[in-house]
Amino acid sequence: MASMKDDDLVEEGLLAYKDNSSSFESDETRRPIIKPSSRRCDILYTLCCIFAGIAFSLVVLSITASVRIAAVKPVNLYQNWQLDAPLKLGEEPRENGPTCGSSPREARDLGCKFDLVLYSWVPEPCYDHEIQVAYRERESEWWRERGGIGGEKISQDRAALGIEEAMWLSWDYHDYHCQFIWKMMTRILRNTSMGVPGRLLEYHHTDHCIEVLKGIDPGPKEDISTKVSLNYSTCYSRI
Repeated sequence: MASMKDDDLVEEGLLAYKDNSSSFESDETRRPIIKPSSRRCDILYTLCCIFAGIAFSLVVLSITASVRIAAVKPVNLYQNWQLDAPLKLGEEPRENGPTCGSSPREARDLGCKFDLVLYSWVPEPCYDHEIQVAYRERESEWWRERGGIGGEKISQDRAALGIEEAMWLSWDYHDYHCQFIWKMMTRILRNTSMGVPGRLLEYHHTDHCIEVLKGIDPGPKEDISTKVSLNYSTCYSRI
């Protein structure tokens, strides 16, 4: 009897061993899960960082270039105005042009403004409001007739309306006028969005102002001896 029990136990043990071994075999035959190596992850991370850095650098360079171009290239703030093209080498400027018409009413209708320094209607891009305000701080004497004797004196406010075809002033008007022409040119050079009135581009007017400011051309001794005539100015583009 004992031997039979022992045989049974041995048989059961062998069966248990076979079951366990089959289980082990099934585990070993499963497809292993392959995890990416840490080296590959490091390479991918490095590449991502490089591409991100390049993209960021390109964005910064693009913004910087845009800012520089905007700072260098003149900005035209007056898209509705057709200004005279910049002068070519050797080309002479025109003082008057069709942009402001040929009468005060037409000039106003076209959107032009009256410049008391130039005694001319000018397109808006050539109009400097601050210069006009400063110029009118001095109350000049304006007359209808030369010499002012027996003539009618005109207020500066009326003169600034730009409706009088011709006016007479004292000779020192030249000195005052030329000082403001100089200041006007400086402001135009510093603001590239402004146009340039044709008279400011004329050599003979520049030479005249040089002589006046140097005292070379004192003018006639008559008090009221300077005539100004109404103009309708050209306006040359800086672009």
